[in-house]
Amino acid sequence: MNYGFIYCLENRAFPGIYKVGMTERSPSTRCDELSSSTSIPHPFEILFYMEVESARTVEAMAFSLFDAVRVNASREFFKLDPIELYESLKQYAMTDYVSPDFLLMQHRKVDEVSA
Repeated sequence: MNYGFIYCLENRAFPGIYKVGMTERSPSTRCDELSSSTSIPHPFEILFYMEVESARTVEAMAFSLFDAVRVNASREFFKLDPIELYESLKQYAMTDYVSPDFLLMQHRKVDEVSA
């Protein structure tokens, strides 16, 4: 078992495409590492992360579940609804963090369904 975090990041340079991955370190540290690349024009932002007991296993399940919307088979970028990703993985979370932007997305989705 490898304790860690599953995260979902967004980057305004890639609208509608999200970076999904795992880390055994702080999700903020991982986000900063990815943002420090000179090949991207804007930094990544954390949409949400989940603390899980088996990070590699949960990451593999996420990749399998969302394989049809994976942008590139050798990269961890997906064109998906991050709320669907969150809902499909939250059962494995010991704790979680959601950003204000993610909460806004959730509220907008609820409003769309209610309308």
